[in-house]
Amino acid sequence: MRFVVRLLLLLILLALIAALSLWYLPASFAYRHFGHRLGSSVVLQELTGTVREGRAGQVLINGFPVGTFDWTLDWRGLFRRDVGAQWRLTGSAWKANGSTKRLADGSLQIQDMHMELPAFLLQPVLDVPALNFLGTVSVDLAQLRLRGMIIEEARGKARWIDAGVTGEAQARFGPLQAHFATTQAGHVIGEVQDEGGPLSVDGQFELNGTRYHAEVILRARDSTDPAAQALYFIGQAMPDGGSLLVVDGELQRRAEPAPPAGG
Repeated sequence: MRFVVRLLLLLILLALIAALSLWYLPASFAYRHFGHRLGSSVVLQELTGTVREGRAGQVLINGFPVGTFDWTLDWRGLFRRDVGAQWRLTGSAWKANGSTKRLADGSLQIQDMHMELPAFLLQPVLDVPALNFLGTVSVDLAQLRLRGMIIEEARGKARWIDAGVTGEAQARFGPLQAHFATTQAGHVIGEVQDEGGPLSVDGQFELNGTRYHAEVILRARDSTDPAAQALYFIGQAMPDGGSLLVVDGELQRRAEPAPPAGG
């Protein structure tokens, strides 16, 4: 019996040594052997530190450099397979920080995330070719749970600070805000409105699976304000001088590269 107890203690000790070895494994070594699990759309470069606490000097998402990435893993859920991490992304164009946990069921949970990005990154979504967007978009996510591309749970808000446009027209709209939440897995609804600036904004948007749809009514509060001129280039003209902006699209993964011929 004493032999069995000692054998169990030895096995526990070996398991702890193995776990600690992995925990303090150099981040560069771990990425070389396991980085493919992140998918081809995410590339980490200039890795320093360890698996537990490290830094990527450059992160590429779909080939676009977004900045440095720092992380600290939370070991408490390691043996339950729900590994969590505190992280911070810092780049010249945007910055973000929050906590992420990969749950035992394979879903990804993000909490208390704050992100700031330049409004020009909205261009591909809003699709207004004649205008360039100004200002900064601030996003706060209290809760987000993902399974692949599907949002199972979400609750958050966004604020477009110093919203404006240049290009065929130049105008400042004042701050705009949006709130959104899931009604059920895969279905997100939200509202967008102004905060009393020269442009009146009232709209709704929704995400069903990977497809999104939005309808927003825009009206200038003063017909002599530059915001009224900008409406000629946004959406569909309405009889009262306002504009209806309709946006449809689909969230897409980056296409995987084709295998080489003959491979």
